[in-house]
Amino acid sequence: MEITFIVVIKALGLTILLLYLIGLVIGLIKPLPKKDVDEVEKVSKDKPKKDLMSGAPITFDTFKGQPKATELLKTHVIASNITGNVVPHIMLEGPGGTGKTTLALCVANEVDTNLYVTTPSTFKDKDAVFNFFFDENNICKLQEGDVLFIDEIHRVREAAAIYLYSAMQDFYMDSGEGQILDIPEITFIGATTDLGMLPSPFRDRFKIRVGLVTYSKEDLKEIIMASEDLDNEVAIEIANRSCGIPRIAKSITENTIAYSVANGIKIADVKCVDNVCKLLDIDENGLSGSARRVVKFFQENDNNPMGAMSLANTLNISRETMEHDIFPVLFTLDILQSNGTRGKSLSSKGVIYNAG
Repeated sequence: MEITFIVVIKALGLTILLLYLIGLVIGLIKPLPKKDVDEVEKVSKDKPKKDLMSGAPITFDTFKGQPKATELLKTHVIASNITGNVVPHIMLEGPGGTGKTTLALCVANEVDTNLYVTTPSTFKDKDAVFNFFFDENNICKLQEGDVLFIDEIHRVREAAAIYLYSAMQDFYMDSGEGQILDIPEITFIGATTDLGMLPSPFRDRFKIRVGLVTYSKEDLKEIIMASEDLDNEVAIEIANRSCGIPRIAKSITENTIAYSVANGIKIADVKCVDNVCKLLDIDENGLSGSARRVVKFFQENDNNPMGAMSLANTLNISRETMEHDIFPVLFTLDILQSNGTRGKSLSSKGVIYNAG
């Protein structure tokens, strides 16, 4: 009896599957629609672009820190508005969390245009590139003057990048099938933590290159106090623990507020910050547990110079995290030094640092 029941169920399942396939063939059933291009966020020109920390509309005048970068970008935007030309392509280079995405928001706000925010995963291959830019009628989805921001642009695959070269330089794409597709003049903004990883044909198409640096503690304090109603002392303590990186300051700030609310503390104080940092494994200077592991490794191995890959493999930390998150912080705090081709080692300050 049980065996017969199982056979009937299997037969019913096969019948349903067969009917579904027949329906697809004759058009009675439509296949599931494909999802739009992965990881693309469009911010319409009719919607103000907001600061990632404060949530307020962001412009060059309200952006805090990076004075040289904002002045250079502002100059090009003003010139573009006067001449009517599209803003030249922009490359933003610097440590993670120093404002590259926010500056892209600034540019789009000041030009008053649509902003597309995406990552290299959008451009997996030729088909993905063309699907992003064109609809089924081969009409470009982007409008003249729009801003396309590609984060971590050095990770775009060469097989896809070659189709972006002509789009950036001459505003067209060659389908390779005897068809040339026009693209309106738009502004590409690339963000990278490692400009050297970009192929030179890609790199050379960015006429404006902006280097971002870590923030002063005073700038971080202002950013923190502008985004949240915190005491001056609390903002200073958070800034001291953020290694000059707004993204780290944002994380500590949000965790501090959550901690104070969860523990019934009406006004967050310095003790709240200290307790939160202990939970996050951040020391008094802002070093994460992973960064302290690097310092301790050098201290316990006679401070012998070592390259990023070898160090990453030894400590089971990804090379990307090592190069883009840990090394910049250690250099900012003057704990690490470069020995050219021999690799990295601790500075005199790093040798005596209390890594726990």
